[in-house]
Amino acid sequence: MWPFAKRRSTPFLSESLKHIISQSREVAICSRNDFVGAEHLLMAVLAEPTTSAARVLDHLLVSPQLFGLCLEAHIAAYQLAPEEPPPSGSLPLTKELEHAFSNCGRVAREMGTIEIEALHLLPPLLALPNGAVAKLGAEFGLTFEVLLPLLKPSAA
Repeated sequence: MWPFAKRRSTPFLSESLKHIISQSREVAICSRNDFVGAEHLLMAVLAEPTTSAARVLDHLLVSPQLFGLCLEAHIAAYQLAPEEPPPSGSLPLTKELEHAFSNCGRVAREMGTIEIEALHLLPPLLALPNGAVAKLGAEFGLTFEVLLPLLKPSAA
């Protein structure tokens, strides 16, 4: 027996989340935004209805389509001017999305999973009271408190 403490396994990004991250960048570029925000990520999630995050949003939202339209309207306000070149290459993340990524591993561990899914990004996004996702979500009744009961380890 080795005298070392057993190291807890670190969750890793699932292939599904990697795809959604890639798609969120594409959403940002198509929207002529020079950054990737939580709104772009949620639009990518809504476009992939088979993900656990999309299923939870579909369950909690009266109209996921209307929520998506509100996300689009929100990010349209940040479009680059028409005379500016379209964004390309690597795009920076907003502080809100950085916060979600820095906390999603903890959420995944608490849910007892070894892969980080898009679902694990929702609690940190909704827990930021001044975050764009928390504000938009609240307009649709989507809050951290409403989401929390669905995140029990047995629901994963």
